[in-house]
Parts: sequence; structure tokens; C-alpha cells
Amino acid sequence: MKVIKETAAATAQKIETILEKIFPEIEFSVSHEKGSLVTVNWEDGPLTSDIQQILDQFRFEYEWFGQRYIGAKHIYGYRHLSDRLQGLLQQTGLVDQEAAERQLIENGIIQATLPQEWRPEETENQPKGRVFAFPTRIIHARLIEDLSASMTPEQKLKFQLIQQFVSLDQVADYLNDMTIDEMFRIVAEQLYLE
Repeated sequence: MKVIKETAAATAQKIETILEKIFPEIEFSVSHEKGSLVTVNWEDGPLTSDIQQILDQFRFEYEWFGQRYIGAKHIYGYRHLSDRLQGLLQQTGLVDQEAAERQLIENGIIQATLPQEWRPEETENQPKGRVFAFPTRIIHARLIEDLSASMTPEQKLKFQLIQQFVSLDQVADYLNDMTIDEMFRIVAEQLYLE
């Protein structure tokens, strides 16, 4: 499979997409600089280790919607704590911030921000630098669901017909580059010109 070299900006955009899908209630600030640096900032919300696990999957070579990419080499996550959360963490007396936060969660003092439809245990024991499988079917379905809300009745009909002949992965890939009408024309040509 061909490996596509991309800019840090393209990697940052993909990171932002996956974080929005997995943690929809959290506002992330994803930025990039020339070269291969991407930074992700957020306040409170998910633990740093949860976000770092996602970010690690984008370093060097990775897979996205069936394509292999080489993108940003330096990807960092910075979690900022609100004054309230900092105060609660200090009250635990624990030096390890993450252990203190887990204790607060276990005691019901704060609520955990858990990833949606994400199974970190599938990747915990795998070595770094390896390509991990993203929950692409979930992401594709959500992207398509978001798009279908803004379609006209004619576009919805065309879209339903397209889905009868093309896989969900291919539909999502098409949506990155073309309109529903263009996609419908291409699928029709593939069906009737072959």
C-alpha cells in the first residue's frame, strides 16, 4: 500500500476530527506549526494518558480510512486544570496527579470523562510505532449521519441508493472529495459502463 506524506496541518485536522468524535463534550484546541509539530490543548476533561494514547497513534506512519500516511513526528498534548480541579487534587495529598484524580473519580467527587465507543485496552499492550486500527466504522457512520441532516430530499434518495452499492468506507472516502451528485454519477458510471 502506498504511503502518503502529509503536512502537520493535515495530521492536526485528523486528530481534531477523532477527538471530536470520541470526546464530543470537550473543547480541544489543536494547532500545528511548520515542520512536523502538532499540539493539543484542553481543560479538565479526559485524563492526559487517555488523550496521549490517541495522539501516539498519529506519530510517524499511521492508517486513516484505509490509507497509510506519514505526518507529524512531534505530537504533544497539554491538559490544563481549572482552579477547582487543582484544589480537589491537592486535597487528596497524593503527588501523582493522575492517581489523585482517579481516587476522586472512584469516590464520586468528580465525574470521569470517558471516551465514547473507544476501547483503549485493545492498544495498551502493543508496542509504540505500530499502526493501530481506529474505530473507522464508527467515525464514518457519524460523519455520514452529520452530513445527511443537511441534505435535500433528492440528495437523500441518491445517497441511499449509493449506499446500496458502495461500502461505508468508500462512501466516507468519496465524501472527502466530492458532492453527493458527483458521487452518484461516478457510482452510476461504474455500474452501467462496466
